[in-house]
Amino acid sequence: MSGFTFDEDKAKAADGGTGISKGGHYVGVITKAKYFKRDTGSGGIEFAVKNVDGAKADYLKIYTKNKNGEPNFAVAKVHALMGLLGLKELPAVKDAQGAYEFPACLDKRIGYTLQREDYRNASGDLKYSMNILHWHSAETKQTYTEAAADDLPTAWNQPVEDIRISAGGVAPQASGVPAAGNPFPEDDLPF
Repeated sequence: MSGFTFDEDKAKAADGGTGISKGGHYVGVITKAKYFKRDTGSGGIEFAVKNVDGAKADYLKIYTKNKNGEPNFAVAKVHALMGLLGLKELPAVKDAQGAYEFPACLDKRIGYTLQREDYRNASGDLKYSMNILHWHSAETKQTYTEAAADDLPTAWNQPVEDIRISAGGVAPQASGVPAAGNPFPEDDLPF
């Protein structure tokens, strides 16, 4: 391993921007939307977002396919995002590393509600993950369902209850996958 040479710009960047670690309602842009697949066969889209104040959240996973490759209920969150962004299609494009990404939704203003979930990992250390609960119009704060029905933005005005500790020693799954401690055996899960 080689050492480091001081870079003043990088040193200053260490103080710029922060990570999002509290549940709440935010407005910003999507900075990453990449396909991921687990060893179990399930998969979906992993997002990263950057708020208007510069705070960021990464590793926001929405599971869209179950272990059999069939769509699960969380795929609706992707369709809600598409509707709010006015996208009729969300094509997957292969990047230079061979991974699939979804550039059509990048760098567009969007509102989102995040929920923090604390958990203990297999070593017993306290960790947390952020989960996407809702996408919202950046302008009206309506979810897609509220906008389609011409309703007021009620979801935006609801407080976000963070999940402080999950049961078990396994990291929680992202949106669309039950958290640790699910009483159903894996083979009986609907996805």
